[in-house]
Amino acid sequence: MKKSPFSKLKSETTESRQQTDTLYRTESYRRKARKMMMRLRSQNRQGVEQEHKQEEAQKPPVHLEAMSYQARYGALMTTRLEALEGMVMISRFDELTWTTIERALDDEEPEVRAKAAELLATYPPSMPEAVFEKLIERAWDPELMVRRIVAHTLSFHPDPRSIGPLMGLLGSRDDELREIVEDSLSTICTKLGPPPPRIDADA
Repeated sequence: MKKSPFSKLKSETTESRQQTDTLYRTESYRRKARKMMMRLRSQNRQGVEQEHKQEEAQKPPVHLEAMSYQARYGALMTTRLEALEGMVMISRFDELTWTTIERALDDEEPEVRAKAAELLATYPPSMPEAVFEKLIERAWDPELMVRRIVAHTLSFHPDPRSIGPLMGLLGSRDDELREIVEDSLSTICTKLGPPPPRIDADA
């Protein structure tokens, strides 16, 4: 007995629906699988970040006192210079850092004095008076290397008190130092602006 066309159509429709349902379930499963993978990745990333934070928290704190000691009394010159620079990077405006730099400007080693003067170029103009006065004193340092760096650093701290010492360095026999001084004087005078008009006492 042959199947009627209606029965054949019904069978094909049923088969088509089954295929559609299968595709839908497959796509639904894929979406759920993707969501699960994204959730697992997010949880894994959060776990890694949390572990990193815990590791950072467990790291021993940097002791500026120890770095200050190394900067002043380190056995190796490289150790002293690295400690001095490290203090500036970690705590730029810490009182202990200022004190250490002020002492470094008077250090017996010219490399330390030069590094202290060089680091002061990274500070804003408002540094402690004692440190600024010590920096100006280094303009007459016996070492040419120190005088060059001081002359350059003073250009970052425009102050009328710098002009006199820098003018004195213009008589140096070192061409490079004179060139640095000229640039610094030009920068300082530009930043300070023209002097106030002269007042006639008889007026």
